[in-house]
Parts: sequence; C-alpha cells; structure tokens
Amino acid sequence: MFVIEKEELVIYPVAFNLYIDKLNNYQKDSENRRRNILLTNEGRLDEADIRKIQKDISQYGQQRIILIDFQNFIVKDSRNFSIILADKEKCMAFANLSIGIFEKVATDLKISKNLQDREQGIIYSNEEAYDYMMRNGKISKLSKIYCDYLAELISECLEESEKEREFLESSCVFSNKYVNIKKIFRKPEAARFLIYSLSCEIKQLLGGVGDYKLICTSKTGAIIANIISHMLNVPVVYCVGVGPKFAVKPEEIVGKVQEHEKYIYIFDFICMGTELKILSTFVSDRKSRLICGVGPASYIRCDHPEISKRKLILSKMHPLINVQDYPNMDYKIEIP
Repeated sequence: MFVIEKEELVIYPVAFNLYIDKLNNYQKDSENRRRNILLTNEGRLDEADIRKIQKDISQYGQQRIILIDFQNFIVKDSRNFSIILADKEKCMAFANLSIGIFEKVATDLKISKNLQDREQGIIYSNEEAYDYMMRNGKISKLSKIYCDYLAELISECLEESEKEREFLESSCVFSNKYVNIKKIFRKPEAARFLIYSLSCEIKQLLGGVGDYKLICTSKTGAIIANIISHMLNVPVVYCVGVGPKFAVKPEEIVGKVQEHEKYIYIFDFICMGTELKILSTFVSDRKSRLICGVGPASYIRCDHPEISKRKLILSKMHPLINVQDYPNMDYKIEIP
C-alpha cells in the first residue's frame, strides 16, 4: 500500500495503488512475466478493489483524515462504495470523482448537499472531515502535496560536490551539488510512484497525438524511459552520450533518429538544457520533431514566460518539479 501522510491527512491514490496491486499479481503468473502491464486511464472498481481500499485504510484511526484520490482513474460503477464508509465515524473524503459517478455515489450513500463539492468532485463522509479540509485548505493544495512529496525524494538525490564548485560538462556551468536521480531507486515504492506520475503526465500531454517514440540522452533517463515504454507500450530510442563532450559519435546518434517521427524526451534532470538543444538539432535535421518531454526535475524554469514567448524547445519540457521552488534543496549554479 502506498500513501502520502501530511500531518493529520492521509492521501490514498487509488489509481496508483490498484495499478501496483495488479502489477504484483500479474508478475506472479510466470506466463505473463515477459509481457507488458499497460497503464490505462479508466477502470471499473469491482468489489475486490473496494475491499482492498477498505482494508488498506482500516489501519488508520478516527484521529486521521483519509483522502481517497481517484485522480487518473475513471470510475464507471458506484456499487460497493458503502463498504469504504462502513465506519461512519471515520473522517474521509473522496476526491476527483467525475460528474456522472459523483451523482451516483452521492445518491447511493445518501450524502447530504452540504457535504458535496460538485465543482471539485469531492464528497465528505461527515462534518468533521469537511471542517478540517476547509479549515486547512487541503483539497486545493492536493497537487502541491504530491509535488512536495516528489521534491522530498529529489532532495535526497542531491550529492555534495567534492570540489567547492563542480563543473558540469553537460550544462557548461558550475554547481555546488550533483543531482543523482538514480538514488530514488533505493526506495522502490517511491520510485514506482515517480515513474507512474511521469507516465500519467505523458498520457495527459499527448491528447490526440498519434504514434510516437520515447528518446533519452542520459543513462538514468534511459532507465526511466525503458520502464515507461513497458507501461505505455511504446518504443525507446537511446541516444546516451549527447552533450557538449560527446561520449558517442554524432553520426551514431543521427543513425538512431528516424525521419518523420514524433519523439518524447525522457530526462532525469535538466539544468540549463544544453543536451536538449543538441538533441533537438539532430531530431530536426532528420525532419522529425520533439513534441514534448517529461522528467522528475529541472533547474531552469521551462515555463518561464520569455521561454514560452520565444517558443524555445525548453517550453515543451514538463518537469514534475522545479528545484528553484524549494530553497531548502540548496542547489545553486554559477555561469563561468
């Protein structure tokens, strides 16, 4: 079971927990071990799913507020929701319920109007849960809580430089620390949540985009891209070694990038975007294009108004967090 605990609040992401549960069961079947378990954006909650949720949250007493988040999961059936609310005294809330299912759940559970928030798709179990959420503004901060959790993970990946100023060849700047995203894999459940979040970000960004491939330029990016490829059933192009100082010959990279293709860049950390610019040049030369990119974090603000105004390739990158939003990370750069 995966939850994020924030003071009195316990957040239970339904889609992620059910995906991991099905993945674990899937892997136990020897015939399926070599096959992909695809990430879907919809699902039907059956009684077994509901009972798993109820079992997972049963360990938390009435002194905790439990938020069951249905983000990235389209519920098609409201049956059995009453199982979760078997304990009437437990303070709970359902969040990110779609309009149709919202009405069914509210009707089936006989939830009073004052405990319903149709605009945000939230149903509260009782007045105490409603009062706590309103008093602390927790619902409106749900996405920030997820970002803060990921930021804590990434902050643990920062390594002190042996020198006072470490020169980063990949970005042509000096830095006081090195971002070693690979350290996240020391916490398997947290790493799974990170990669799951990246996969969901890709699905959300794509919209009506057709066939595409993943592309990466770093070893850690390659690890992440490889896992995502199995979740989304898309191929990966490995261009590991792109940077100011090539670890591979440029012609080898050009040979891997095909003409008239769409690519999604999978990165581990973007400092100034130097590798991205070089990769973008190779992709453009092959009459292909980078439609977007996702990764755990960046230093440069890819959504900076000036970057967006000039339509730079950085504006198409979507890091889950920006380290400049978290001063406690103490990550600094200096341009020589």
